[in-house]
Amino acid sequence: MKFIALLTGYCFAFVCCFAQTKKELYIPNRVQVVKQSAHVQIPGTRVFVVKPKGYRLQQQLARFQKNNHTYFQVFESQSVNFDIRKTDIIKEYDDAIRSGKLPPMYYRKELKLGNYNALLYYAGSPASGIEQIVLTFGNKDFAVMATGQVPANDQVSRDEILRALLSLYVDEHIQPVVNESADYTLNLANTQFQYAGNMSQQLYFYTVGGKNDTTDPYQHMILVQTLPALKDAAELKAHSLKMLDQYRSGKIKILQHQERNITINGKYAHELTFTGTYEGRTVTTYQVVTGNNKATIVFAGNVFDKHPELMAEIKKIAQTLRVR
Repeated sequence: MKFIALLTGYCFAFVCCFAQTKKELYIPNRVQVVKQSAHVQIPGTRVFVVKPKGYRLQQQLARFQKNNHTYFQVFESQSVNFDIRKTDIIKEYDDAIRSGKLPPMYYRKELKLGNYNALLYYAGSPASGIEQIVLTFGNKDFAVMATGQVPANDQVSRDEILRALLSLYVDEHIQPVVNESADYTLNLANTQFQYAGNMSQQLYFYTVGGKNDTTDPYQHMILVQTLPALKDAAELKAHSLKMLDQYRSGKIKILQHQERNITINGKYAHELTFTGTYEGRTVTTYQVVTGNNKATIVFAGNVFDKHPELMAEIKKIAQTLRVR
């Protein structure tokens, strides 16, 4: 799927089943952000944060965590025009509320974070006992999305994460180091695919020629996601099959799918192939899920309108996948 669709999917993954109670965070219209010695760089991005005391970086989850229920994570794309996407995000959410698909949030705020346009959502689900904050900001050249989760009514943790998110600073004069610390390697030699970007040290994507056209919803693309290690082959297979629901929630109508157990470079992998439709276009997806005792890797290649030569390249690249 196109990169911006994924970004929007993350933004709205948190809003189902939210309560309609109103809460106020009293955020000013402009929040000044100045880089200071307390700022630390978020791996895989150009973003810096003032980390709250007691929060530790969990590398494989790409998040700062106080405990399993209290954490925040930050993603960046240098190929998304946030100034355009901001309007779309607001419209998509408002349309969902008007249609009854989503209830209102606790709180929404448009603001300036430093010199950047920003949008903040705060909501919670009494049934799940959690509250979440999502902050998105950027300009015409990039977009940042930060999400935080806290136990319901834990105001101390909520304020810790809110202060951290409002401290986010982007150093536009540097470039992040991303591939060196990835939990996998791929060989793209003699294929049309090239590295095209990442959202953190957890999610990487590759496109034909390395292009990332956010106006094109039908880009041929490989996405690679790194996750914490799973226990055994059964759990890898279960995670692989669970991804079908994620594809369906992304508006892909799956017509048929095939699966099998395979081996890649001596490691068990679950292979999943399906054909479906997305916004009226045919899409074919080839996915493998593999891993070791350190990490789980989800490799997913998407090709639109039946290009067998590109799908052959995707399968060839998948066979070079190595977990570090």
